[in-house]
Amino acid sequence: MSIDTSHQPGPAAPGPLQDYAHDQWVELLGRIRFASLPPHRRRYLNPLAVHAVGDRLACYACPDGGRIVADTARLAVELEISYELAEAALQVLVGLGLLRLVSCGGRPGRADEYHLAAPPDGFGDVVQVWPPERYTAEVARMGEAAAARG
Repeated sequence: MSIDTSHQPGPAAPGPLQDYAHDQWVELLGRIRFASLPPHRRRYLNPLAVHAVGDRLACYACPDGGRIVADTARLAVELEISYELAEAALQVLVGLGLLRLVSCGGRPGRADEYHLAAPPDGFGDVVQVWPPERYTAEVARMGEAAAARG
């Protein structure tokens, strides 16, 4: 299955989602540029926090991308960020369709369950997703720049 969702049109809000396996989802997450979110969707969110929360949730996932059970408080403590920042990052991931809610914890202290996912038609103009070639080129450019600095 191809996961290059960089230039297909997609809905502003996710409809039916395609479940992703762990490795495919982590690769996709690395190519998403959360700094490209419009300000009203980003609020006061640091793109690094979205990547960190996404990476941490992927650590909880089974190889098929499912059975992610984690609450916001645990994410905040493990990542050393505020509860509000962890919650906002989680909302961005769910709002973009990168996480599919499987079951709701329903009350404070009960964790929701998620599955790694993505909109099958991509993200449209909502967020920029680099194609794999651009991602590889940017990594190489960054490495060369660091080597040149010594």
